[in-house]
Amino acid sequence: MSRTRAVVAETLGSMIREAREARQLTQEGLGDLIGMTQQAVCGWERNRARPAVKTLTDLAEVLDLDLGVLVRAVAVPLEYPRGSAPPE
Repeated sequence: MSRTRAVVAETLGSMIREAREARQLTQEGLGDLIGMTQQAVCGWERNRARPAVKTLTDLAEVLDLDLGVLVRAVAVPLEYPRGSAPPE
């Protein structure tokens, strides 16, 4: 695995996407399993939004991910499109 790929895999969004794809789930399918929309899943995977703590618990269970790793990943700042700022 390249160094760039390793860094990308450490983001919350990448962890969610890679685990979802490994289980052959669509964004909509994952959203249905945890009571969220496809748009919400897309936002998390693109690191534009963060799931609530309860949702992190659901994601950990459905995707067989370590909850502690997900919680630590939430601490990484969100990415915003060039020229935009985080909401106040």
